[in-house]
Amino acid sequence: ITQVLAQRAEKPPLQADALTPLKLFVMRTLGPRALRVRAPIEQIVPKERVPLDVVRAEWQRSRDRLRDVLERVPPERVKARIFRHPVFGPMDHACTVEFIAIHHDHHLHQVRRIKGAAGFPGR
Repeated sequence: ITQVLAQRAEKPPLQADALTPLKLFVMRTLGPRALRVRAPIEQIVPKERVPLDVVRAEWQRSRDRLRDVLERVPPERVKARIFRHPVFGPMDHACTVEFIAIHHDHHLHQVRRIKGAAGFPGR
């Protein structure tokens, strides 16, 4: 997402359709429970094991890059719709960051559920 935000920084804003406000309301209200979207398995299954410290370092670099991109957004562009979510439609900067937080929390919940399951390694 950070790469998309950086690429769209100078481009004209995306146009919202009539359902965009409703879709964003559903996203904010129901979050990930709003609908299930199948991710392409080959794109999400790790090809190799990655040590936790490497994952943490990449997450930090990702957060730093996102912060850098957002800090460079001029005030007049903050409300410009710059990211097109495949389900929720065009989003402005604030909504995109909100989506990232909701999406992250959803995955955190999944991890906690898996770690709490019977048969999880170490149980």
